[in-house]
Amino acid sequence: MSTQTPVLAGKVAVVTGGGRGIGKMITRGLLEAGAKVYISSRKDADLKSAVEELSPLGEGDPGRCLCVLSSRLR
Repeated sequence: MSTQTPVLAGKVAVVTGGGRGIGKMITRGLLEAGAKVYISSRKDADLKSAVEELSPLGEGDPGRCLCVLSSRLR
């Protein structure tokens, strides 16, 4: 394990559409770089799945990937 401080340690990021696709890949990269990441999506199932998968990449309890369910505008 590296003893260097992650480049985004102490930073917070928000990724819209972070539950799948490109947003999920961006979330993964931010977590691996040390950021605390909030992801948002209109699909609750995608968010829960992404948080379960990606939280172990972050530090802290319960990880540093948190979800915010977006409301649907009609």
